[in-house]
Amino acid sequence: MKLYMWVTAVTVFSFCACKKELNNGEVDNSSYYIKGTFNGQARAFSYNPSAADFSGDITASFKMSAEDNVAAAEFALNIIHPFGIPVSTGSYSEIATGYIPSGYYRVGDALSYSSSTDANRSTLHIAIAVLNSTTVAGTFSGYLRNTRDTSAVINIANGRFNLPVH
Repeated sequence: MKLYMWVTAVTVFSFCACKKELNNGEVDNSSYYIKGTFNGQARAFSYNPSAADFSGDITASFKMSAEDNVAAAEFALNIIHPFGIPVSTGSYSEIATGYIPSGYYRVGDALSYSSSTDANRSTLHIAIAVLNSTTVAGTFSGYLRNTRDTSAVINIANGRFNLPVH
């Protein structure tokens, strides 16, 4: 439970503290996206797509995010990593490797879901197939728990992303 709370706190902190404005704050580009099936429903996020590596006082992380401006929702994937060791292509699910895959789904200001850990594994699996100076692309799957009611879960299947790197 302590590890779940730590991962949730670090994830929320890194997402809130590291929001990057793009030009005038509005970018809608359907060639860049995060897509997946959330509890059996197809979802797509292509507004304000972004991926970037951040280093803070506590941790370093590679954040990938996009929004659905119609539903006022944001979905983000994050890979917390050791300082000085960047994220590269490969699979991320084990916490013991020094990398912690995490994510969240936020609708408006009231409803939020985030990843957690089960038996030293994240509840999200992120696989990066392409990572260069302009693009990151790959797949993801797993589940997110409601941050207020942990019995409420969103199962994610067929997740894929293609985002600009900033």
